[in-house]
Amino acid sequence: MNSGKYAQSINDRELNAYTSANAIYISVPQDSTAYFCSIRDVFGKEIHGKNELQTGVNKYSASPGEFYFVKIETERSSVKTFTLFTFESKSSMTKSSFIVFPNPFHEELTVFNTEKNDGNYDLRILDNKGSEISGAKNFEMGTHYEFDYLEPGLYIFIFTDKISLQTESIKIIKK
Repeated sequence: MNSGKYAQSINDRELNAYTSANAIYISVPQDSTAYFCSIRDVFGKEIHGKNELQTGVNKYSASPGEFYFVKIETERSSVKTFTLFTFESKSSMTKSSFIVFPNPFHEELTVFNTEKNDGNYDLRILDNKGSEISGAKNFEMGTHYEFDYLEPGLYIFIFTDKISLQTESIKIIKK
């Protein structure tokens, strides 16, 4: 899979989650702990009810281009919740050159470009209706940015390479 990899630790064991255009994969280590998983969409609708995860890779169907909240717990209620994003389509499954975290966020985000961090990017921020909220010229990668002026909701960050004029967009949720 050419997708993001997210790792969360529960009881000192690492659980890995991966996404593709139409699936969420959760890898569970071999141990005696029973792990349970439930998945909800961005609106809180239950997509997959609570069920026990099997050792190895567990696959759940998902819709392309959507955010999902994955909740993993043990019988002792040690809970971890994390957010995953599925790709828009199978043709866009190439690895993103941008890493934006945490997502969802409260006020501060960190933005990295895995290919280059030279400031040759412009940033535009759109709300969920497509209206431009703000932007930045010569956006510096690898820096923490305050976005406390944004209201809670879904935003689209559009990065434009000023040399090649290629754009890449990322959906971001502010809590």
